[in-house]
Amino acid sequence: TDMPLCGLMAGAVSEYAGEVSADLWRRYVAVLLEGMRCQPGQGPLPVGPLSEDEMEAAMSTWQPGAGQA
Repeated sequence: TDMPLCGLMAGAVSEYAGEVSADLWRRYVAVLLEGMRCQPGQGPLPVGPLSEDEMEAAMSTWQPGAGQA
């Protein structure tokens, strides 16, 4: 369930700054992918992934633009 949310984050960057820098989303995809690489001594992530049921609930209740000032 992590990958759809990573795609959503990249899309959010594009929506936020696409008019200024159309390719900026590529930077954040690279940051995300680099952060996903296994490295020696790497600890666990602070929060586990959403379950499939939680992901479905999040997708069905999400309202694009809600919470934006």
